[in-house]
Amino acid sequence: MEWIQAVGLAIVAVLICTLLRKTKPELSFLLSLGACILLVGGVLSNMRPIMSTVTGFLNQTTTGNQYTSSLWKALGICLVTSFAADACRDAGEQAIAHKVELVGQFAILLLSLPLLEDLASLALGLFDGGTSP
Repeated sequence: MEWIQAVGLAIVAVLICTLLRKTKPELSFLLSLGACILLVGGVLSNMRPIMSTVTGFLNQTTTGNQYTSSLWKALGICLVTSFAADACRDAGEQAIAHKVELVGQFAILLLSLPLLEDLASLALGLFDGGTSP
């Protein structure tokens, strides 16, 4: 999906949602959700060149291979939780939106534990290497 098509879709959806919100709020929410799904789907369909470029950069490093999948999983978690939280906010559920974001943050923290462990062992190795005779 080209950016101009995405912007056009968003503007049309916002106008229709605004008109429907007063008389049929449930349809307004469904239209908003549908438009968001189409926009995110359009963005994700264009992600392949970006993914291959970033993966190529990471594969050139010595440790890039083991962290590439974690990077894409973290990106996916961010996108899904952001989308879900925005949908909750559109439905007027602020508290649920905040909890969805909290769940996403903890999921990314859990996903990054192996990286944190590797960084800690690297730092400890540098300290041990620097003090030994």
